[in-house]
Amino acid sequence: MGGVRHVVQDFHLAYCNIQLAAAPTIRLAPGDQEALAGVAAGRKIEVIGYELGITGRAVEERLARARKLLGCRTTTEAVAKAVALGFIL
Repeated sequence: MGGVRHVVQDFHLAYCNIQLAAAPTIRLAPGDQEALAGVAAGRKIEVIGYELGITGRAVEERLARARKLLGCRTTTEAVAKAVALGFIL
């Protein structure tokens, strides 16, 4: 249960620290958005890869690219920012 609490706290902190002014300059590829959406839904990397028809490594690469484009250190932060910016629901 402590792990879930930590993720929720990270998500909340990331969400609160988002700079929405950068939104117009960020362009995420559809595949990057799909990978982030899978993580947001709680799916494992291998499951996301299976659903997208790619390897788990390719999912990791998409997540790394999304983190870089969104200016985030962690995937949790990237998911929070992607939600706040409307890239994923």
